[in-house]
Amino acid sequence: MSPVFIDRSVNPVADFYRFCNGRWLDQVQIPASETQISATALARMRTAFVVNRMIASLDTAAAPGSPEQLVGDFYRVGANANLAESAGIRPLESELKRIDEVESTRGVMAELGRLHRWDLFGGFSVHTQIDLRDSRKRILSLQQSSLSLLSPEPYLHRGSRSIELLARLKTTIGEILGSIGEPDGAIESDSADILKIEEGLAEAGHHSDQTINPALQSRTIVLAELGNDVPKTDWWAYFDRLGDPLPKRIAVDDIDYLKRFGELLNQVPVASWRAYLKWVLVYGCSPYLSERYASKSNALIQAVRGQQQAGSREEGVLAQTDICLGSEVGYLLARTGYADGAKEKILPLVNAVKRALKETIGMSAWLSPGAKAKALDKLERLQVSVGFPEHWRNSSSLVIKQDSYVQNVLRAHEFSFQRRLDELDRPVDRSSWFISPYRVDAYYSKSLNMIVLPAGILQPPFFDPDGDPAANFGAIGSVIGHEFTHAFDDEGRRFDADGNLNDWWSRTDEVRFKRYEDGIVSQFEAYNPLENTKVDGRLTLAENIADLGGVKVAFKAYQAYEAANGSHKQDGFTGNQRFFISFGQLLRSKIRPETMRFGLENDSHAPPRFRVNGVVQNIPEFWKAFNVDPPGPVLTIW
Repeated sequence: MSPVFIDRSVNPVADFYRFCNGRWLDQVQIPASETQISATALARMRTAFVVNRMIASLDTAAAPGSPEQLVGDFYRVGANANLAESAGIRPLESELKRIDEVESTRGVMAELGRLHRWDLFGGFSVHTQIDLRDSRKRILSLQQSSLSLLSPEPYLHRGSRSIELLARLKTTIGEILGSIGEPDGAIESDSADILKIEEGLAEAGHHSDQTINPALQSRTIVLAELGNDVPKTDWWAYFDRLGDPLPKRIAVDDIDYLKRFGELLNQVPVASWRAYLKWVLVYGCSPYLSERYASKSNALIQAVRGQQQAGSREEGVLAQTDICLGSEVGYLLARTGYADGAKEKILPLVNAVKRALKETIGMSAWLSPGAKAKALDKLERLQVSVGFPEHWRNSSSLVIKQDSYVQNVLRAHEFSFQRRLDELDRPVDRSSWFISPYRVDAYYSKSLNMIVLPAGILQPPFFDPDGDPAANFGAIGSVIGHEFTHAFDDEGRRFDADGNLNDWWSRTDEVRFKRYEDGIVSQFEAYNPLENTKVDGRLTLAENIADLGGVKVAFKAYQAYEAANGSHKQDGFTGNQRFFISFGQLLRSKIRPETMRFGLENDSHAPPRFRVNGVVQNIPEFWKAFNVDPPGPVLTIW
């Protein structure tokens, strides 16, 4: 908790977010290269500084294939702007030439397979994931494609901002096509055709209900069935180029989307698809090319997100190093002693929150006895992984050279994709992580029934190993409680203790839960962060419930700690008050309007102000801590 951020002129029960953060909000400015500034962003900047300093110290003559060589050469080549400038588009010339030779939809499908191996969007997307129905195995998954404007909204809802973004996109497409030598006479029509393809994909993917319930999303089929469901689409050509082994089973999240893609594939002329493939390749690789290309893609993304200027090249290279070699960077960071001792000090807090949740589940008035027993069993078997993963992956066969940044990125993406393909026939490593260990983040995996607290989050303002217990319970304790409750919400309830899709609620549980959740939906839909734009109560429901449950469970854990260890006033606040202030300050943030609008349309989290105020108003202990009676009934689930 930072008392200097507090605006004591504000009544805490009237606007707790402003009370906690008012002086900070008045003084801090969003950097020109950022879309927002927040407690989390500042922690990430500190971590980035540490990682940058570590990478700079790596031996330039490290053994080939060693983490030191892979990370060091990847970063140094990426940061070498002169190398990128001298190369221009040459590193991609052979790929562009091959696309020029595509003469059929079969060739289009083959090229999409190649692009997907490099993790470039196009048409649809492919991933590997843990099988929702058998968490011992991984499965290949076909999903909707990303879009150049990041969200389907600008393509579908033609307001003034959408029209502006689409016009900017078309201009950028034309500029990039012109820069790679497309004939002047074809650029206008090719740009229009690419825009039509993206509009078609946006329309095909606009099925928001599909993203709510995993039972509705996932359908497992074999390749022959895919050909029947999406005819006149050469899936064999696609999977042949995607790489071995050929998947025995495929998880399809939205077969209707793939059907619409197949129709689009056959309706649009092959010449237009060639232009689209070139756009996907060059636009996707533009951050790793010369400034001529990077500046165009940066300007487009800046317009979408509301950034005033692009970040530095070094920042972009560090972000890509995390994507391509995050495990290797984590291994090197762990050897420096980063976050040493934090794991041992946070585990008692984790266990305290877990005990509090166990008590909460046991006392739940809405869970039936059968569901309560299964919830307690799931909680007992839920694993928590803290700091760094148990095992480090071996990437010694990855080749990172000193020739080309873009080629290094493509080699790294292809290596990672092939590794995921190879894992399809192997048992799932249940200790594996989905993010880098220095990431300032936390998550709950439904398929592994596991919470991960990376080393990156074990720092202020989330956690101070030697800090105020009330503040730690209010900050990282609420985060831990948030992730715990995801195992038991409307989506978590569909997965059993083994991580398999297996609903363990009764119909009565579902009806009772819906009665509670409808109140939370209505509460958040009354919030209007921007003019004529409200919070989507359904989109943000799961996170709002997790916020509320997380704070309540963490507070219960803190009360048990205080009963055993005593409490004291600090900075003029009681322990209970410091608990809630730490939660409120953890979510402090200033956000650009364009970023706020994008989040309201796409983010499952409500804006920070409403996450804080919307939660505390439903906690009787908050009102008591500030010596005020609640103005009326509160909404609660846990």
